[in-house]
Amino acid sequence: MRLFLLLILFFNSVFAADLPDMGDSSDAVLSPQMEKFIGKRFMKQIRAEMPLVEDRALNRYLRDLGNHLLSYSNDPDADFHFFFLQDDNINAFAVPGGYIGMNSGLFLAAESEDELASVLAHEIAHVTQRHSVRTIAGASEIGAAEIAAALLLALAVGTDNPDAAVAGVYTLSAGSYQRYLNFTRAHEQEADRLGIHMLAKAQFEPLAMAGFFNKLQKERRFYSEQDLAPSFLQSHPVTVDRIAEAQERAAEYRQRVDKERRENHFALSRARLLVLSSDNPAKLAKQLQKNLDQRRFRDPHALRYGLALAKLASNNLTGITELLAWLQQNGQERLLYRLLAIDLAAAEKDYDKAYHLAEQALADYPKDYVLSMRYAELLQQAKRPAQALKILMGISDSQQANNDYQSLLARVYEQQGQHNHALFAQAQAYFYQDQLPLAIKQLEQAEILPDNDRYLSAQIRAYLRDWRHAWKEHQRLEKEFD
Repeated sequence: MRLFLLLILFFNSVFAADLPDMGDSSDAVLSPQMEKFIGKRFMKQIRAEMPLVEDRALNRYLRDLGNHLLSYSNDPDADFHFFFLQDDNINAFAVPGGYIGMNSGLFLAAESEDELASVLAHEIAHVTQRHSVRTIAGASEIGAAEIAAALLLALAVGTDNPDAAVAGVYTLSAGSYQRYLNFTRAHEQEADRLGIHMLAKAQFEPLAMAGFFNKLQKERRFYSEQDLAPSFLQSHPVTVDRIAEAQERAAEYRQRVDKERRENHFALSRARLLVLSSDNPAKLAKQLQKNLDQRRFRDPHALRYGLALAKLASNNLTGITELLAWLQQNGQERLLYRLLAIDLAAAEKDYDKAYHLAEQALADYPKDYVLSMRYAELLQQAKRPAQALKILMGISDSQQANNDYQSLLARVYEQQGQHNHALFAQAQAYFYQDQLPLAIKQLEQAEILPDNDRYLSAQIRAYLRDWRHAWKEHQRLEKEFD
């Protein structure tokens, strides 16, 4: 069931080719169209089999951080997609087509935004340098039989223990394993070099990459030979020499770094993820309250924010108002605090207050996506579709191109009894999930409804034409891939 995921991750993290010049044979191995196809196929299976972090504020934070770094890469106009996996393992990975995944465990292991940025910069470099493509181009040097044996073992082990999947590489012969080591080092060194350059240009601490690697390497001491070290160390081998090389590269950059620039936003986002990742928010709230009482914290704002969220998640509303008041009085204005206030009012079933707070926040943060979606969601849940639709229509076109927006829009239209528009919106939601057959089916159902106006009918016909063509191209690529 997970064979395709393992194939991608195995090739992406384990094998590597000699670093080629631009226009080398890797273009013949995988065309740009095939790279995008592989990335979309990978994400489709990720959505089906692995839990994603579905939090708008956190996903925007990761996307903004990733795109900021990307703008300083050697391919700043590339189309990238950054996402969180709900997984305690410390790992991140890159996939052809510009997909970069980060486990929640890695975010929580990072102690600064510089460390988090260092991992993203490293993974961005893997994609911009087409390491996975060049990996496949060079895999023939190792031998198909040995690769197949390693993959089969990885699949067998990984089904029950995904962390053990990489262990399949050790079935390779001594000679092939040495080539694997050489290839891996070449790609990891290049990703380190370009990643550190990105960090420096984007005004992050260049030494953060070496520091984070060193911290993870030290954690390896706590794992026995029978246990597996953090996943990031398995797929991104870290040695003393590699840490030293990263430190030397970082020392070449002498610019001053403003460490206070976004650290508070990072700390708040980390606290938010900590609560979302908790299986027992009530227990977490007690621990955070104890930390607050004993003054054991690095960031007083993040601790209080996390405590308020943990209380809210466990439906213990006592004390949240006081925590929120402290945050608003003792720190910078934050949209996250506004969202917390809205959610608290909704949890108290004071919906008029929640709507009022949302309106006030939108006056200060006009057309903000996260805020607008939360407000529209509350209105839709209260069966006030006309007001919800007004808020949704205020969101910019560029921010409407996602499953989250289109799914909510479809529910709002359905509440209004506009079934044709609901089908059209749901079709787009399926499209953004890479479910083209379902998207086409929705449009075909919308096309035959009697109450379509001329504009909607024209839109439906145009989308159907484009999506049917896209599906034929998808089938062609799938046949070529298989």
